[in-house]
Amino acid sequence: MINHNRTCNLADFRDPAIREVIRDVFAHELPLFPADYPDGVADSKQWEIAMGVRALRDFGALRRDARLLGIGAGTEATTFYLSRHVQQVVATDIYAGAGPWADVAPSGFLVEPRAFAGDNACNPKRILPLHQDARALDLPDDEYDGVYSSGSIEHFGSLASVASAAYEIGRVLKPGGIATIATEFKVAGPPDGDGWDPSVILFSPAKLRRFIVEASGLEPVDELTVDLSEETLSVRRDLLAFLNGAKNVTHPAQKIGIYPNLILYHEGYLFCSVHLALRKPLAGWGAANGWAAPDEAARQAVVAEKRAAIAVLARTSSASLADFFGETAQHRPTDGDLAERAARAEAEVAALRASTSWRITGPLRRAIRLVRRVSGRPASA
Repeated sequence: MINHNRTCNLADFRDPAIREVIRDVFAHELPLFPADYPDGVADSKQWEIAMGVRALRDFGALRRDARLLGIGAGTEATTFYLSRHVQQVVATDIYAGAGPWADVAPSGFLVEPRAFAGDNACNPKRILPLHQDARALDLPDDEYDGVYSSGSIEHFGSLASVASAAYEIGRVLKPGGIATIATEFKVAGPPDGDGWDPSVILFSPAKLRRFIVEASGLEPVDELTVDLSEETLSVRRDLLAFLNGAKNVTHPAQKIGIYPNLILYHEGYLFCSVHLALRKPLAGWGAANGWAAPDEAARQAVVAEKRAAIAVLARTSSASLADFFGETAQHRPTDGDLAERAARAEAEVAALRASTSWRITGPLRRAIRLVRRVSGRPASA
């Protein structure tokens, strides 16, 4: 049985615990690939999700009466899967903000999460989406049995912001609760560098310990191992070459040809996924990690931003409802009003198309559409 705090290795996909969780969470993919799936199409994102689900299960948070909190949850499969096994899943992200990650945290998720589930089975009655900035959560202390976050915390902009988010994860977790955090690990690269782009932080072991583990005030459930096997290193991929290859996937067999997707190289950095499983002590939390807490000014700024984003969303929703149900003659929009709305919508679409996440996830969206088309599934990705 592999440990919980570790970097991703190719052999992990043959470990019975990880293999079976991947097959359970992504059961809809089983008919598309050979019987030994996920072997042959090993994907670090599926590993992150499986490691998180396993940690929540192994440490008692995957039970019918549990309440779980997702940080930077977007529309990821974890939320939909967990909704089938616990009392409530509170999925948080900056859903109401039209920022650079709007395509992976769409405002529509606040209204109807099930519309974004795709082929993932879920219980929508147990999903509560909230607009929240992870750096200063507007949520009570000691509230959740488990917290999960995958592929999110590295995008928070600075190590100080990461530390604040880690502190907040610890604060809202119940004593004895479990937090599962997957992020990016720097295998090799410039000694003083944290990545080629400020929007993606690659963590060294020291920075994982300082800005996530120590900042959270939580305790690792086991020792962190960062060894990578020669087998894993042998399947390294150039990031841009991999993304370009993903553009051309039209059949599951072609996906097998360009995977595994585990360890990537870009602009002098070699990196992979790392998973942390952290437990909140039964007493004494907060004694040593106060340095990471968001200050009052930061908390007020986040609250103000949230209110502004929700106000914009409310105005947009009201206008959309009025259009749908028909506006009275005295309130019918003028040509100028309609032109303004159209211009605003075009600007928002243009900003989305130019965003970091749209560029990064584009090849994956195209690959999913093509695979579904070939398999006869609706191409809704």
